[in-house]
Amino acid sequence: MILTITLNPALDKVLTYPEIRWGASHRNGETAVSAGGKGVNVARIASQMGYPARALVVAGGHTGDWLKDLIEAEKFESEFVQISSESRAALRVRDRSAGRVETLHELGPSLTDAEHEKILEVYRKNLSGDEIVCLCGSVPSESSDPLYSELISIAKEAGCRTILDTSGTALLKGLKTGPFALKPNVAELEQVAGHPLPELNVTIRAASSLILNGLSMVFVSMGRDGLLAVDSTDAFRFTPPQIEEKNPGGCGDAVVAGMAIGLLEGWPLEKTGRLATALGASNASLEGVGSVDPEQVKILIDQVEVLKVPRADSQ
Repeated sequence: MILTITLNPALDKVLTYPEIRWGASHRNGETAVSAGGKGVNVARIASQMGYPARALVVAGGHTGDWLKDLIEAEKFESEFVQISSESRAALRVRDRSAGRVETLHELGPSLTDAEHEKILEVYRKNLSGDEIVCLCGSVPSESSDPLYSELISIAKEAGCRTILDTSGTALLKGLKTGPFALKPNVAELEQVAGHPLPELNVTIRAASSLILNGLSMVFVSMGRDGLLAVDSTDAFRFTPPQIEEKNPGGCGDAVVAGMAIGLLEGWPLEKTGRLATALGASNASLEGVGSVDPEQVKILIDQVEVLKVPRADSQ
C-alpha cells in the first residue's frame, strides 16, 4: 500500500483560453475543477497505474467539503482530518497559443494545537500495513513546519519507509529526522546544499552528500532537463521523451508516484527512474493536473534516455 499525506490540499481550478491578451476581458475559456495537493496527485497517479493507494487529507470549510466530495469520487482510498479553517484554492490560467500556464495559490489554513494532535492520531492509525509513506507538499502555515519531522519519526517507529517532497523550513526540519528518500527540485536542493547548483556534476555532488548522510535515495527534478537519481551504489540521469507539453503542473508528483511504486516493487534505481520519468512526461502531455495515461506510460518508458553518471564519492 502507498499512503500519501496532504497537509495543505487545494481546490485546483484551471481556466484555459485560446489566447490571453493581458488587460482585456476574456469569456471564451474552458474551466476544469479537480482536487489538488501533491499527496492527492501521487495517490491518483499510483491508482491509475494499478497500485493500491490511500490519501490522508487535511481539509476544512466549504472548500474542504468540495475537496472531500471530489476526492471520494476518485478510485483510491481516502481519509480526512477535519479542521476549522478554510482549505485553500489554486487558480491556473492557461494560454494555449503561448503554451504558458500561470499558477496562483491562496495561503493555507492555520492549525490549532488540537488539530495538530488529531492529524498525528489519525496518521498513526493509518500506518498499519503501509509500506511506503509519501509526505508531500507545503504545510498549512509556518507554525506547522515541524509536522513532517514528527510524521517521519512516527513512520520510522512503525517500520515504514518515507518519501519527503516539500520545501522551505519544513524541508530542512524534515530532512534532519532522516526520511528514507527525498524528491527535491533543483531550487530545493540548492536550499539544502546552501549554495547554487549551476552544473550537473555539482547537483550530483549535492545529492550524493545526502546519501552519505543517511538517505537511501534522492531523485532531483530538473524540469525539461529530466531527472537525476542517486542511491548508495548508482547515479543516473534520465532524459524524458519529446512530447507536446500541455500542463507541467503535477510532474513532480508523478515522479514521487514512480519512486513509491519502485520501492513497493523492490526495483533497482534505473527501472524506478525510467518509470518516474515516463510518468512525469505523461502528466505533462495531458490537460489535467496530476494524472497519467497508463497505456501512454508503457510507450514512453522505452523512449526515456538513460545515462549512468559517476557518483560524487566515486569520482
